[in-house]
Amino acid sequence: MLRYIAAVLLPIFFISGCATIMHSDSQYIEINSLPAGATAHIEGNYFITPAKVLLKRGYPMHEYQILFQKEGYKPAYAKIEQRFSGWLWGDIIWGVIPGITVDAITGAAFDLYPTQITVNLEESAK
Repeated sequence: MLRYIAAVLLPIFFISGCATIMHSDSQYIEINSLPAGATAHIEGNYFITPAKVLLKRGYPMHEYQILFQKEGYKPAYAKIEQRFSGWLWGDIIWGVIPGITVDAITGAAFDLYPTQITVNLEESAK
């Protein structure tokens, strides 16, 4: 029985990437503004600060641009970048080319940075 379980699970392990196993294709980012209560616009969605937002990682790598707006304050901008995840070392150590491919396709090969953003809003001229 144990042989059958190993025969099924072992191939799945080798075709899955380490990053895909260890973390998903999405990541939570904390978005804050000073003062709080600003609207943060991210790719057609908006959130009121403070917010914890779930963003997708993926290939091709790209940046998220965030626009902060609040009445009486100048608009402010911030960006979130994708970087290669440290979990890719697991693929390299195991020598699993399919794993690297799976991680890149699912987006698990990347981390979003920074994981917490705080923007200081500047009052607009009255």
